[in-house]
Amino acid sequence: MFIHEAANRALQELGVPTHVSAIHRHIVDNEYYDFGAIDPENALAIQLSRRSVNVDISHSNPEKVFYRAAPATYGLVDWFKGGDESHSDHKIAADVSEIIQSERTTTEKEQLILARIGQGSFRCNVLTQWNHCCAVTGSTLTLRASHIKPWCDCSDTERLDTNNGLPLIATLDVLFDSHLISFDRDGCIMLSDRIPEHEQLCLAIDGSMRLRRPASAEMEAYLKEHRALLGH
Repeated sequence: MFIHEAANRALQELGVPTHVSAIHRHIVDNEYYDFGAIDPENALAIQLSRRSVNVDISHSNPEKVFYRAAPATYGLVDWFKGGDESHSDHKIAADVSEIIQSERTTTEKEQLILARIGQGSFRCNVLTQWNHCCAVTGSTLTLRASHIKPWCDCSDTERLDTNNGLPLIATLDVLFDSHLISFDRDGCIMLSDRIPEHEQLCLAIDGSMRLRRPASAEMEAYLKEHRALLGH
């Protein structure tokens, strides 16, 4: 297996745009390729860049199977082609594709892509606001920086606005993103009628849950829009 083939396999298994260091670690952990270079991550980055559709580099390879989502972060071009509709990150890949093909500046593209894939300054700032804990449970595990106002309805400014984000554990993040839960003006959880009681038990959620601190006026404006879509 060649180095680019190992990277392709690793990204297929990782499923989302990933930093070179994590791709390298996945390849090594699974013994897909034996790196002999002094700086293996740099060697990997060069091979990925040469085969990326949106990178202009000398000795470029005509086989363009990757794309650069952000500095040292790469994904697979195949994610833009529809493929398996059950892929959980299909929508993210489509949004990243739109950003790459837009007329925005390189800096703007990188900031937005990092925000969309849950990395970069947006995630960092959202987590910092809540002391790197879930805004509801206080857990530090499986945290996601979730946009309050849906990404597709946001302006570029709103997509990077820290007030438009909540750090939530994975289960709550999915429910929040699906408008099955929201939070009222006092921070108390609102449960959609679409979640029957037995499912609430399975998901370990109940009406006593709430945000661990009051939302700012700016965040409340986003939450108000989110509440309007509860259960839709």
